[in-house]
Amino acid sequence: MSKNILVVDDTRANLRFLVKILTQQGYRVRPASNGRMALIAAQTELPDLILLDILMPGMDGYQVCEALKADERTSDIPIIFISALHATLDKVKAFSVGGVDYITKPFHIEEVIARVETHLSLQDMQKKTLAHNKKLQQEVTDRKIVEKSLYYHKYLLDNVSDAVISSDMNFVIKSWNNAATDMYGWQSEEVIGKLVSEIVRPTYQTVSRQKIVEAFFTNGYWKGEVIHHHQDGRAIDILASVKMLNDNAGNPIGVVSVNRDITDYKRTEIALKCSEAELQALFAAMTDLIMVLDRNGKYLKIAPTSPELLYRPSTELLGKTISKVFSPSLAEMFLTNIQQTIKSGETSTLEYNLNINGNEHWFDARISFLTEETVVFVAHDITNRKEAEQQIQAQNQFLYTILESLSSPFYVINVSDYSIEIANSAARDLGITTNSTCYALTHKRDSPCDSLEHPCPLAITHNTKEPAVVEHLHYSTTGEPINVEVHGYPILDEAGNVVQMIEYSIDITERKKAEVALQQAYDDLELRVDELGTLNLIIQTLATVTNVDMALQIVAGTMLQLLKAGGAIIGLLDNKQTSLTIAAQKLVTKETFNPIVRGKFVLPEQSILQQVITSKQSLIVPRSMFGRIIDLLYDPELAELIACLMLVPLLVRGRSIGIIILHAYHNEHGFNPADKKLAETVAGQVAGAIELANMFDEQQRINMALSVVNQRMQDELALAQEIQRGLLPPTEPNWPQFELVCYTLPAHEVGGDFYTYHALPSSPTDNERFAIAVGDVSGKGVSAALLMATSLSQFDAALLHPFSPVERLTYLDQAMMPYTRPRNQNCALAYVELELLPNSEFARLQLVNAGCIPPYIKRANGHIEHHEIGGFALGQGLATETSYDKVSLDLHQGDLVVLTSDGVVEATNLTGDMLGFGQLAQIVRDGPTSSASDLLAYIKEQLFTFTNQADQHDDMTIVVFQV
Repeated sequence: MSKNILVVDDTRANLRFLVKILTQQGYRVRPASNGRMALIAAQTELPDLILLDILMPGMDGYQVCEALKADERTSDIPIIFISALHATLDKVKAFSVGGVDYITKPFHIEEVIARVETHLSLQDMQKKTLAHNKKLQQEVTDRKIVEKSLYYHKYLLDNVSDAVISSDMNFVIKSWNNAATDMYGWQSEEVIGKLVSEIVRPTYQTVSRQKIVEAFFTNGYWKGEVIHHHQDGRAIDILASVKMLNDNAGNPIGVVSVNRDITDYKRTEIALKCSEAELQALFAAMTDLIMVLDRNGKYLKIAPTSPELLYRPSTELLGKTISKVFSPSLAEMFLTNIQQTIKSGETSTLEYNLNINGNEHWFDARISFLTEETVVFVAHDITNRKEAEQQIQAQNQFLYTILESLSSPFYVINVSDYSIEIANSAARDLGITTNSTCYALTHKRDSPCDSLEHPCPLAITHNTKEPAVVEHLHYSTTGEPINVEVHGYPILDEAGNVVQMIEYSIDITERKKAEVALQQAYDDLELRVDELGTLNLIIQTLATVTNVDMALQIVAGTMLQLLKAGGAIIGLLDNKQTSLTIAAQKLVTKETFNPIVRGKFVLPEQSILQQVITSKQSLIVPRSMFGRIIDLLYDPELAELIACLMLVPLLVRGRSIGIIILHAYHNEHGFNPADKKLAETVAGQVAGAIELANMFDEQQRINMALSVVNQRMQDELALAQEIQRGLLPPTEPNWPQFELVCYTLPAHEVGGDFYTYHALPSSPTDNERFAIAVGDVSGKGVSAALLMATSLSQFDAALLHPFSPVERLTYLDQAMMPYTRPRNQNCALAYVELELLPNSEFARLQLVNAGCIPPYIKRANGHIEHHEIGGFALGQGLATETSYDKVSLDLHQGDLVVLTSDGVVEATNLTGDMLGFGQLAQIVRDGPTSSASDLLAYIKEQLFTFTNQADQHDDMTIVVFQV
C-alpha cells in the first residue's frame, strides 16, 4: 500500500511541483494551501509524512507543527519543514517545535525524494521496534501472571476447608489436599493412584450413581448431596461439586471434586425445621411489628412479621440503637417510653408516623415490660384509619372553603320551623344568621311567603322532593329591594322525607336592568331595519351596475327613501375642484319643476359648497345659511319650499371628488346627526364605486400597453430560440468510432446553453481525436443567443490551432473578452478531448473546465466518477494568471461520459425544490450502461418526472458518449 503524504504550501506552483514529483514516485499525495486546511486533512486521515512550508498567511508552519504535536493522534507523524529561510535560527526553531528535517527552497528533486524516503523508512523501523518491544513486554507480564497464579493455586488447595480431589477420566486419584486427609483420614500418599470409589465408598439416597454419572458426562458438571465414609467406617454427609477438566482444545483430561462435610448441618436441620414451622405459622397469623429492645433502645430481636412495615430491613436494625435509626425527637420519645415501662412495669402507649419507601405510615404502639433490662415493642399499622380521618377533615375544610368563597348567600333551612342552620359569609353580610328564620331576614316578614308572585321554594321542594328555582324580591339590611334568583335543593333523611333545604340566591338586579335595556335596544333595532335594507340595496347597486351614471341615478332615488328627503343631487368635481357637474338627481314631489339650473357650473368662492369640499366635513344647513347655493341648484318656485339642506362630501384617499346634496321641505322630516352619519356611509360607498370605475378604465389602458410590450418580448424570445436552434449541430453525429448523443431544452426566457463536437486532426501517432464541449453563456434572450453564436465561432476558430486542451481554453478566454466585457458577460465551458488508440482496449480522455459542471464518468461496471475540476469562465481574462487544471484518464470499452449545463442541476419542481448534484449523480448511477442513447433517455425521463411540467428558469443541455 502506497504511503500517504500531506504537502502544505500556500504557493500554488510549489504545491503543484511537490505533488507532481511525489506522485510520480508512487506516493499518495494530498495538497493543502494553508495551515487550517492542513490540520483538518491530517485529523481526517492520518498521513505517514508531512511536508510543511513555514511562511504562510494565518497559521505559519511553526504553529501548525506545534498543533499537530499537541494532538495525541498526530504527534508521531514526522514533519519535514520546507522554506526559503536559510538562517540557522530558523532551522533550530523548526527542529525545536518537532520537525525531523529541513529542506531549503528552491527544491532539488533528488534531495526531496531522498529525504522523504529516508524519513518514511525511519518511521517504519520505529513502528516495528515499538511493536516488537510491546510484544516482549506483554510476554514477560503474561509469564509473571501464570507463575503467580500457580503459587496461589497451590496455596489455596492446601488451606481451603473443603476436600479437593482430582482424578483422571477413569476416576483414578491424581491429587489429595490437606482438607481431604482431615475429612476421610487417608494420607495423600495412601490414595494417589487408587479409584475414588474405593477410598470414599459412596452410597446414594435420592438419586442413583448411574444418573449422576450420566448427568456429569452430559453437562460436564454435577452438584448434589451424597454419603461418603471415613477410613474408620463412619458415614459422612457430603455436599459434592464435581467438574470436568478440559485441555485448550476442549478435550476432557480429568475430573476435580470439591466436597464439603455437612453432617452437623444435616443433624440440626430436622430440629430447626420443626421449630421454624411453628414460628412461621405463628408469625404468618400476625400483622403487627414485634421487636425486643433493651433499656438503651438497642434492637435485640425482630420477629418476621410484616417486614414491609419496617423502617429499615431487620438486618440493618439488629444491634443498632433507635438513636442511630430515627430522628432525635422520635428517638427521644421512644426511649422515654421504654425507660418508663421498665421503671413502672406498666405498658406504655403512643402514636407516631414514619415515611417508609416514600409512603407515610401511622402506628399505634404498645411497649410492655419483659425483663429488668428489656421490653417488647408491638406496633400496629393504623395508616388506613388516619387517612380516613384526614380525608374527612380535608373534605370538611374543602366544603367550608367553597361555601365561604361563594359570592352569593348560601344557607341551610330546617323544614320544620324555617330556621337557618348554616350560613356563609355572603349570607351573614345580608344579616342572615343561624338565630332567625329565612323570611324574617330576606323579606322582612313575620310569616313564610305564600303568594304567586313570590312562591316559597321550601314549600315547593317539600312537596315535590325536587330542586326548585324561583325569582324573589329580597331586601338588604338597609331595606333596599334586591332582585334575586333563589335555588332550593332538598336534603332527605333515610326515610326519603325532606328535612332541610339548601338555599342559594343569586343577585339578578343588574340582569333585570339589562333586560329592560335590551328590550329598548331591540325596539331601536327594529326602527333601523328598513334603513339597513335600503343601505344594502345601495351597496349591491354600486357593486353590480357597470354603468356609473346609471348607478348614481339609482342611488339618488334610493337615498330619498332612506333619509326621507325631498330630493337628492350627486355632483362630481373636476381635477382642480373648481367646477361641479351634476351626475344624478331625484325629486319626491313637484315633478313638473326643473330643479337643476344647469348641468355644470363654477363653484362660487367662499360658498357653503366650497366650505364642505375644502373641509371634507359633512354639514346640515338651515335655510338662513343657504346663500347663493339655492339659486345655482334649484328653480325659484321649488327653492321656496326647501327648509333644510344636508351636504356630504365624496372622499377618496382623503381628497374630495364630489358632493351629495339632500333637501327637506317645510313641515316635513328634517335632518339630524344620525341622518348625517348614514349619509356619510352611503357617500363612502359611492366614492369607492367611482374610484373603482376610474381604476378599471386606467387598468384597461395599462393592459393594452402591456399587451404590446409582451408581444414584442415574445417575438424577441422566438428570434433567440431560432438563433439558438440554427447554430447547434445535429444531435447525433455520424461517427462510426463511438456513439455520441446530444440534447438541449431552452427555458421560457431563452438562456445561452449550447453543445458542439468536432473531429480533430490526427495526432502524430495517427490516433483519432475528437473535441466535445457543453457551454452556457450568461444572460437571457437575444443577447444570450448572440453571445452563444460568438462563443461557437470562436470555439471553431480555436480548433484550427494545434493547442493542448489547457492552451485552447486559455486562447478562448482572451479571444472572447471583446464580446463579453461591454455587457459584463461570460461563457462557462466544460471541454473534453477524446483520443482513440488503435488496437487498444482503452481510449484516453482529457478534461478541462471553465466554470461549468465537471463531467460524470460512468464505468461499464456501474461505478461513478466525478472529478472536482474547476476554473474561471471564459471571457474574463483570468486564464493567463491562474491557468486551467486538467484531468487525464483512460476509458475502457463500454465506459460512458455525461456532460451537463448548470440548468440540469438547478432544475426545480412545482414546490420549488432543486434537483441538485446529489440527485443528478444518483440518476447517472442508476441509469443503464447499454448505450449512450439509453442513458440519455433515462436521464431525461427522470428529469421530467422530477420537474413535473414546472417552468424552468434556465436552459438544460445534456451530452452523453460511449467508447
